[in-house]
Amino acid sequence: MKRLSLLVAPLALADFSSGALADTPISLDELNGLLDTADEYGFSHYEEISIDDSRLELEGWRDDGTRLEVDLEVSDGSVVEERERDDEVPDWSLTGDEVRQALEAAQQEGLATFDDLDADKDGHVDVEGEDENGEELEIRLNSNDFSVIEVERE
Repeated sequence: MKRLSLLVAPLALADFSSGALADTPISLDELNGLLDTADEYGFSHYEEISIDDSRLELEGWRDDGTRLEVDLEVSDGSVVEERERDDEVPDWSLTGDEVRQALEAAQQEGLATFDDLDADKDGHVDVEGEDENGEELEIRLNSNDFSVIEVERE
């Protein structure tokens, strides 16, 4: 029984310590560099882009409709994990240029660091991050023209 408790304790501590790690937003310059890497990887359309620990998680499609889920290491842009499957590119997904337009619109609303971008079939793009003061910022945009629908500051 003693052996089991010695095995469980490190696992419990490992789970606690990984849960304590906060997702750290990255600068918009860092994000743009990683988006360039994603373009080179073959992404043509995006559904979601988010930071999880030291990884940038990308979900989207290639032009041929292949569904991609790729995790890039934030520090150097290397591919950490990748998944592919056959699919079709939905009309509501964002191209790389549209992602950059959404980020520019969010930056005009005060976004200084990036945490998450999510496009949906209802015509919304939600961008989350922090302003220059480190305050959380959530910006909802219209995906047709990237006009601001709502801004929440926390």
